[in-house]
Amino acid sequence: MFPFPQIVLCQNNIHQQSHMNRVVTHELIHAFDHCRAHVDWGRAVRSILAVRKISREEAQKIVDEVFDSCFNDHAPFGRIPHGNKDAKFAYREYANRDRYYANL
Repeated sequence: MFPFPQIVLCQNNIHQQSHMNRVVTHELIHAFDHCRAHVDWGRAVRSILAVRKISREEAQKIVDEVFDSCFNDHAPFGRIPHGNKDAKFAYREYANRDRYYANL
């Protein structure tokens, strides 16, 4: 598709700054997960089928079962920053993360 990983925003689909902020945040979380966990977003079911002798339906069920835990993993943020207020809180939590973990 593209020669290197990137985020592409289509200006004809984004008409407000708040919408652009949400899209960029969403895509950056995917980028973080891709770099941290080497997630290949298009191959989950095929990967399972390659190593297990199960049906496509069973593989899809496995992917569906882990979806909620993956969806609720907000790292590197403590929350999904939907607006300016959430973004400020998320950044503050991120900036102070070492202080929290140092006290454990």
